Amino acid sequence: MEGGKAMTVPTDGTYISFISTMEIIMNKDQIEGNWEQLKGSVRKQWGKLTDDQVAQIKGDRQKLSGQIQEAYGIAKEEAEKQIKSWERACCDKAA
Repeated sequence: MEGGKAMTVPTDGTYISFISTMEIIMNKDQIEGNWEQLKGSVRKQWGKLTDDQVAQIKGDRQKLSGQIQEAYGIAKEEAEKQIKSWERACCDKAA
């Protein structure tokens, strides 16, 4: 209860959407802020990426996605799926 009033959670999915958006923002901030420490994890996860490619990414999620797509010949959706999985495994440990 907040201020003596019962809190309600929307049932139309907006709450889940908000939480998902916040998780993406937090992960994006974590990746950009810790890029130097995460580069090794990126190289381990996507071994086809060169040191130069990883250096150019500089924590930019879109650049990471593009480099993965190019190196592995996969669609954007698959690259995003892989990044999300990596973020959960990698960034949740760091948090």
